[in-house]
Amino acid sequence: MVDFDKGITVDSGGVDIEIGKTAIANTATIGTLAGKDLRLDGARELRFDDGNQTGSTWVVETDGIKLSDTTAEWTAFRTAFGEVSLLNAIVAAQGSAARCKAVAQVITADIPADTLVEGPSGPGVANISADLCDYDGLDFTTDVDLFVNGQLQWCGANAAANKDVYPATNAAERQVGCFYAEFTLKVRAGTNADVITMIVWGTPP
Repeated sequence: MVDFDKGITVDSGGVDIEIGKTAIANTATIGTLAGKDLRLDGARELRFDDGNQTGSTWVVETDGIKLSDTTAEWTAFRTAFGEVSLLNAIVAAQGSAARCKAVAQVITADIPADTLVEGPSGPGVANISADLCDYDGLDFTTDVDLFVNGQLQWCGANAAANKDVYPATNAAERQVGCFYAEFTLKVRAGTNADVITMIVWGTPP
């Protein structure tokens, strides 16, 4: 065993790898000079472990948690997130699990078919009582659920799809939940106006 009392530098003729040169109490450090990357590469598997694993209920892989278990996991990661950083993927995964729900009623007058349905933040005069959810950048056909009086609508990609409802045409309108319906939305006496519920799955990018 070779024992170095002070930190050492390895590969100083290439990209410096500094071992133990940064003094942090009770912490062993491996680093590189400013502007240089550090790569940890296991020819078979790369594992991470610490003292908290001992005594935990982690009893099978007791020599550390793996970065990956098979090549298929790398392929699945790329398919789901692209070739991005772990932090980028974690944020994207959190966003995909997010959820927005908003409810509004038709106000003042009936909304004819193929008329922009908009709340107070829409580009024109509000015809529903509240703004709905931001879905800009999401897929209106798969990430948005729209209900009218509790009945789920068939979301189309655009007017040409000829479904029940379709998205607004610009980002500013989509960001406040505006949309179009291919049928008349009704206002009635008292509190019986049509009720619109929008649920958006995911966080707009």
